[in-house]
Amino acid sequence: ADRGGLVGIFFMALALAIVSFSCTGPIVGTLLVEAASKGGVAPLVGMLGFSSALALPFMLFALFPGWLNSLPRSGGWMNSVKVSLGFLELAFAFKFLSNADLVLPLGWLQREVFIALWIAIFGTWAFYLFGKIQLPHDSAVAKLSVGRAFLAISVLSFTIYMIPGLWGAPLKILSGMTPPQTYSESPKGFGGSGVASTTEL
Repeated sequence: ADRGGLVGIFFMALALAIVSFSCTGPIVGTLLVEAASKGGVAPLVGMLGFSSALALPFMLFALFPGWLNSLPRSGGWMNSVKVSLGFLELAFAFKFLSNADLVLPLGWLQREVFIALWIAIFGTWAFYLFGKIQLPHDSAVAKLSVGRAFLAISVLSFTIYMIPGLWGAPLKILSGMTPPQTYSESPKGFGGSGVASTTEL
């Protein structure tokens, strides 16, 4: 995108389309299916809420232009926010892909692979927040602020929490996010002594 010209515009538009679809697709797709299958007022209310949430900031700044001056100036902190949201976006993209993989089923994103990918994403995010990884537009991290340090420790703790899931731990906090224990290379856990084997008895 930094090259400019038609190539830069193409890749910026491609990135916008991919990011926007992964954010809006699950919501709008669910509402469209609901409208086509059941109809009624619920899809209308859902689309009204969705469109209002997108339009509200623009409407408020148009009505009160002075608010724009009170917004914090962009800088290194803004890039950190964008990168952090990018890590979250990537994690949820794999969640959506795992749902599709579970329905088909292709066996590409089984439980262990999914957890390993999330460990890699959140572990890299933690290193980024601690200042061990720097990107071109980042400001130098002389010392961590309290908020950034708290977030970094939280992300690192979450990463460590997920590691036993590679060997069949149930990860109850993530029960709605990870693929089920049965959709796994070792459904009974590592060595056949995992949660699935105890619940089957």
